Amino acid sequence: MRKVLVVLAALALSLLALSAFAANAEDPISQGDFAVLLANALGKPAPQGGWTPASATQYLGQGGIAPLTGFWNAGAVLKEGDLAHLLRRMGLNFFTTQPEDPVTWAKAQAVLGQHRDFFRTYNPQGRVPGATTTHVNTGVGGQDAAAPPPAPPPP
Repeated sequence: MRKVLVVLAALALSLLALSAFAANAEDPISQGDFAVLLANALGKPAPQGGWTPASATQYLGQGGIAPLTGFWNAGAVLKEGDLAHLLRRMGLNFFTTQPEDPVTWAKAQAVLGQHRDFFRTYNPQGRVPGATTTHVNTGVGGQDAAAPPPAPPPP
């Protein structure tokens, strides 16, 4: 079993390296190609045939991870605003000052490498897409509990 995992990991890294050589580091990355890199970074088992733009975008979309438009367009260029949105949806504090600039292959790989440990432990299927908490009722019987009074100033 361990040998199978090692072989699968080596195959995934080989595919990742092959895709990196297929594009120049300064070329813009498509949303589909970024989804493949992100799905690989998450370390989840790839479907039969490996991650493709179609399978990666579907997997990520089911976990509530999608660009600003709310859906993946595998052939569209990934913009910095979309990258920032994706990473913030996943819980990373990531912002951009140039949201319309295209993300390059080098930048995409640098961001994924920088947060490698975060992605390995992230579970997209454990999240609820679009869920936000605006209010937590902490009281008994439907009433909010009052906040404790502030501490008195030191003597």
